[in-house]
Amino acid sequence: MSRRQTLAGLSPSQLNTRSAAPGRNGKDGAALPAKGRKSLAVGLVADRPSGMGLDRRSSAFGTTKPGGPKQDPRPLNSKDYQAACIRTVITYLSTHSFPAAVSPKTLASPTGKDFSTIVTFLFQQVDPTFRIQSKVEDEVPVFFKRLNYPFQISKSALFAVGSPHSWPAVLAALTWLVELLSYMEKADDSSGPAFERENKRYNKLAHRLKLVPATSKRADGTNYDLRINRDATSQADFSNLDLKGVIKPGLERLCESYRTRASELSQDLISLREACVARGERNGEKREENAGLDAEIARLEAHLQAAKEAHDEKCRRLLVQADGIKSQIDEFRNVASNRTEHIEERLARAQAAYEQAKR
Repeated sequence: MSRRQTLAGLSPSQLNTRSAAPGRNGKDGAALPAKGRKSLAVGLVADRPSGMGLDRRSSAFGTTKPGGPKQDPRPLNSKDYQAACIRTVITYLSTHSFPAAVSPKTLASPTGKDFSTIVTFLFQQVDPTFRIQSKVEDEVPVFFKRLNYPFQISKSALFAVGSPHSWPAVLAALTWLVELLSYMEKADDSSGPAFERENKRYNKLAHRLKLVPATSKRADGTNYDLRINRDATSQADFSNLDLKGVIKPGLERLCESYRTRASELSQDLISLREACVARGERNGEKREENAGLDAEIARLEAHLQAAKEAHDEKCRRLLVQADGIKSQIDEFRNVASNRTEHIEERLARAQAAYEQAKR
C-alpha cells in the first residue's frame, strides 16, 4: 500500500491524526491495516469522486435550485474577489516552477492558449500523466467533476474562456483547485515522514526533468516514478523501483549527459567569445576607416562649399557688369535717337528753305 490516498476516503479524525504504525494489533490480537493516503491520481484513474470532504459541507457552497445546477454563492463578479483569486493562482504558479511568465494582466482575461497551459499544469500536479487528448472544453469539466468540484463548469464557458461573462466562474474554479493542492501539500508536510516528503520532491523533479512517465523524453523507457511503501516488511518491498540497480545508474547517465553537454556548450561559448573578440577588432578597424572617410567627406564638402561661394561671387560680379553694360547701351540708344530726331528736324527745315528759295 502506498503512502498517499485521496482525501475523499478520509474521515475528519483521519485528517487530523497521523497514520498508525505497521503491525498495530486490535483487541483480538489481529493485525490492523495501517492507515495512509494514496495519490490523488489513483482516485481519478479509478473514477471515484473524492469529494475532499465536501459532501458533508455542500451547503456551504450554495443552494441548489429544483431541477437546476447548484448556485455559486461566491462574489464572482466582484473585482476585489477576482483580484484575490488572481493573486492566489499566481502565487501558486510562481512557487511551483510554472514554465511560463504569468502576470495579473494575463489572468484578468487569458487567451485560450494561456488557459490551456495553466489548467494542464495544475491538473498535472494532481495527475503527472495528465495530457489534453481532445478538446479543452471537453476534458476540463470532466476533470473538475472527478475532483468533485461543487459547481458546474459548462463547455460553452470554455469556448471563449477569457470573456467577461465566462472567466470569473472559471477563475474561481482554478482558485478552488489551487487551494486544494495547497491544502494537500500542507497535509503532507505536517503529517508525512521526511523520506515521504523527499519521495514527493523526487517525483516532482523527475517530472520536471522529463523522466516521468517512462515514455518521456529522457526516460528511455525506464520507469522513474518512485513510490514508497511505508508498510513494507522487507527492504525489497520498500519501493517499487530498484534504487541502486536502476534509478542511480540512470540518474548518473543523465548527469553524465548533462556534463558532456555542458562541456560542449562551454567550448561553444569559448568559440563564440573568440569570434566576438575578432568581430570587435574588425569593427574597430571599420570604425577607424569610416572615421577617415568621414573626415575626407567633410574636407570635400568644405572645398565644394568654398568653390560654390566663389562661383556665386563671380556670378554676382558678372551680373553687376552686365547691368552696367546694359545701362550704357540704353544710354547710347537714347543719345542716338535724340541726334537722329535733331538731324531729321534740321533736314526738314533745310528742305523747306530750299523749296522756298527755289520759288
